[in-house]
Amino acid sequence: MRRLAFAALLFAAAPAGAQTAAPDVRVTVEPTRIAVGDRVRLVIEVEHDAGASVAWPGAEGLEPFEVLQRRVAEPRVEGGRAVSSAEFVLTAFELGDLALPALAVEVIAADGGVVALATEPAAVTVSSVGLYGVVGLGLTLTALQI
Repeated sequence: MRRLAFAALLFAAAPAGAQTAAPDVRVTVEPTRIAVGDRVRLVIEVEHDAGASVAWPGAEGLEPFEVLQRRVAEPRVEGGRAVSSAEFVLTAFELGDLALPALAVEVIAADGGVVALATEPAAVTVSSVGLYGVVGLGLTLTALQI
């Protein structure tokens, strides 16, 4: 019984940060196959302590993609944890398998501590739009017969 009480005392005396889960980052890219000029939606979600904030990446470093829009949502809080998210709407005018690089995200704790995270790189295939149809997307439109 004495050991159980000692263990409970140690747990209660541990710093608050030691009892919380580490921040986590997830990235979603949709669609992963587009035609030149089509839009790609890149969503970054960070799960973190409710008292922390997130420093999001800017539009630089996403070449050859162009950022059409960037939105940061208000964090969703549940039971001491929060999920913050940012959405980038991108497009590309180069053909081929294009790389979306890993993006740096920082989580700033309420006590000022910083945790650096990075997204996983992703790939988007960009196909051309042909004279008589969309090439590479499985859709072919035939020319009008006169």
